Amino acid sequence: MAIAFALVGLLGFIAQIFGLEPLRRRFTVVSILSATLIARGVAFLLMPVVHGLTTFLLLLAVFGAVNSFPAPLIDSMLSLRSDRQQQGEVLGLNASYLSISNAIGPAIGGFLVSLGYRAPFWITGVLTILTGLFALTLRQGDRNSQR
Repeated sequence: MAIAFALVGLLGFIAQIFGLEPLRRRFTVVSILSATLIARGVAFLLMPVVHGLTTFLLLLAVFGAVNSFPAPLIDSMLSLRSDRQQQGEVLGLNASYLSISNAIGPAIGGFLVSLGYRAPFWITGVLTILTGLFALTLRQGDRNSQR
């Protein structure tokens, strides 16, 4: 399991360092955010049904790569779309929401496991895909160019 966590972290790091800028040159931030959220949601849906170590590690590699994009893209969008005077407040509020989710997430996950070990993956997958679809509704424009 430690190798799996290390793989996710390493692939996420590599994807952010080498993958984000080429993607930003080709696609909008909103498009990248939406695509990576949807891919992450699909990965969550597949995790409990994948059989075999090789297949699971391949799925985990995809998850590690796409999981690294949403947080920095959201921070970038919030920064670009807020006035300079409000940036600190907006980014601080986003950090607060993230802290709240980190605090209550394990409790909700624990409850969902009582429904079956697949339930947390499926519910998280569906919610993540819905979030990715919602991201498609975000306006492309902002006070600066997003490309």
